[in-house]
This record gives sequence, C-alpha cells and structure tokens, in this order.
Amino acid sequence: MIAWFQYREAGLYCVPGDFYVDPHKPVGRAVVSHAHSDHYPRYCHEVYATEETLAIGRLRYMNNAAKVSHPHPTGIAFQVGPVKVTFLNAGHILGSVQVLLEFDGQRILYSGDIGFDQNPTCPPLEYPDVPIDLVICESTFGEKEQHPAPEAALAHCIAEAGKRPILIATYVLGKAQRINRLLHDLRPDLPVFVDRTITPIHRLYRDFGMDPGKHVLYRRQDVKRVHGQYVWLLPPKKLTGFSGDRLYHKVFASGWDNTARSAWLNGRLEVSDHASQSEIENYILRINPKAVRFWHGYPTSLIATCNNAGIDAAELQMEVG
Repeated sequence: MIAWFQYREAGLYCVPGDFYVDPHKPVGRAVVSHAHSDHYPRYCHEVYATEETLAIGRLRYMNNAAKVSHPHPTGIAFQVGPVKVTFLNAGHILGSVQVLLEFDGQRILYSGDIGFDQNPTCPPLEYPDVPIDLVICESTFGEKEQHPAPEAALAHCIAEAGKRPILIATYVLGKAQRINRLLHDLRPDLPVFVDRTITPIHRLYRDFGMDPGKHVLYRRQDVKRVHGQYVWLLPPKKLTGFSGDRLYHKVFASGWDNTARSAWLNGRLEVSDHASQSEIENYILRINPKAVRFWHGYPTSLIATCNNAGIDAAELQMEVG
C-alpha cells in the first residue's frame, strides 16, 4: 500500500485529505463511488459524489444522506484538501464512478464496483489516461470467468415461463432499472409492472436521461385486465410470499445462483452489474499499474494472473494498530 492511503476499520482512508472512500460506517468526510448502501452509509457529515449519487442518496435516506453535499461531474478534477480527486464512469449503476486520487506525485485508482457489458441505464466504464501506481479493485465475481449475455439470459427466462406470468425479484436500485430496460428492448409487447418501491428510482433515472423503459405501477385490478403473459418486478423479500404459488414463474435476477438456496424458484435470471473474472483481468492489464490490491470478493485467481504479468498483486489487508 501507499503510505498516505490506509485500510482502517471504517474503510479506506486518505490521510492527507482526511476523508474516507466508500466508508463502512458514518464518518466526517466521505468520497462515495455510488449509492448502494454498502458503499454509501447514511449519517455522514460531508459527502463528495456525482449529482446522480447524491440525488439517489437523498431519495433513499432523506435528511440522513449527508449534512453537506459536494456534487462533482465525471472527468473534472477537484481538490479535497491537498488531494486531487477525479471521478471516472464505472458502468455499474446510475452515477457510479471510479475514484482517482493524486497526491505527492503518486496516483491511486479505486475501482468501486465496475461493470463492462453494455448497460443502457448508465454511462459505460472508462479508463484513466495517466499512469497508475496502485489500483484498489473489487473482486465480487473474481472466480467466475464470465457472465452470460443479459439479453440471452432474459430470453431464456421468458421461454422457460411458457405462458405463465413472470415474477422477477430484483434489487430496487440499479438491477430493477436494467431489467426493465432489457425487457423494453427485447420484448416491447410484454407488459411490465413494477413494485411501488421501484417507481421513484425509475423516475430519478429518467430525470437524469437514463430511460428504464416502459412500465406501470403494479395494481391488482390492472393486472387482472391483462390477457396473456406479463412481468412483475418486485423486491426479493416480497417474492418469498409467493414461494408456494404455482401460477407464476419465479426467478431472482442476480449474478449468483440462488436456486440452491431457494428451491421454490422456477429458474435463473443471470444478470450481473459486476465485472466477471476475465473482465477484471482485462481491466487491470489494460491499466497496467505498478500494484493492485483486491477486496470485496474472491481474488485468488486474479492475484495469480496479475503476478504472472509482473504486476504486484495481493488481497487488501486492514491496517493493524
């Protein structure tokens, strides 16, 4: 690790700037890569992020999102104390970024969560155009060589359902908007109903120019008037209430296989917003940093690939003491 950037109990800490990057818990000053709750805790005092991330934070956390917000666009550097910070698109969800830190002649790139396949609900991942000393990289799917094409996975799911309506359990932020847009592009004839917890985020996506596609709020009386197949997007917790119902074709939209954990699911819908093993390898090799430290996942194969390419690679370790 570079001496001025440390892994502490509260998360990744930039010493000269006195801020955390994607802290694990509330802190005084945070630079946040995106609005998923495991990266953006509520109750932070100051938050630096994209306008999209801050807007999602306000929607989800209301007054607890941040006492002071500092919106910054991608590609334009800004200062946090003596540290130069630049946001680069990450291709994960709306507003998601990588964080480039520059101080004392050294550069650190924090990947946040990154996605590679074409996701029409957020800008694509971009690469830094300067040499990088250290990459802090996610490895969520570091042991999964590749993901299937999401369009093919969705077409297979619809075919498996036959004539039954399809219940798709999906995370309300990011995954729900992407699934809705995939449905809109692949099967515009198929009615899509969304749970009330999803519609405000859909609206926010559209406000920022990322259309999630045609949909209507789920109402029982409206669904009863549908003749033929339809799709209902709902949070995972609500899907469990239909575990014994044979009327529906029930799936969980995820890069993980949830059928072993929930035997009552009728199939899989493998759609991931995280990079696969091969995509992470290509990402690191293209950047070609002096060193990389992996966290958030399964880095063993990634470490071996990087070391074989002459890049110092290891799993990120928390500072002791």
